Amino acid sequence: MNESLGIYLLIIAAGTLPNYIWRFFGVIFAARLDEDSPVLRWVNAVATALIAALVARIIISPAGALAHTAISSRLLGMAAGVGVFWLSRRNLGLAMAAAVAVLLLTQSFMPFPSPR
Repeated sequence: MNESLGIYLLIIAAGTLPNYIWRFFGVIFAARLDEDSPVLRWVNAVATALIAALVARIIISPAGALAHTAISSRLLGMAAGVGVFWLSRRNLGLAMAAAVAVLLLTQSFMPFPSPR
């Protein structure tokens, strides 16, 4: 029992310490960064573009169970989510709930497409 506990502690330490070291350095150096600097604005733009590309890929060419839904359901769900996001003063939880609800409702009225 004692040997297995040591192995688990080693696994936890090996998995968490490398991550928390970088978080620690991030907290230390973040206070010195100018939020309006061109480099950080570029990093923000790249991060936003990556998220937009991921969402587009999930909608256009999904994998798994979402691949068996109609693209019209996915597009309507996305449109509903974006609309609720802006109408609810950028409430992400409400927007996600609306997008999922619209996807499920529209899909429930459509026949299942054949698998690819």
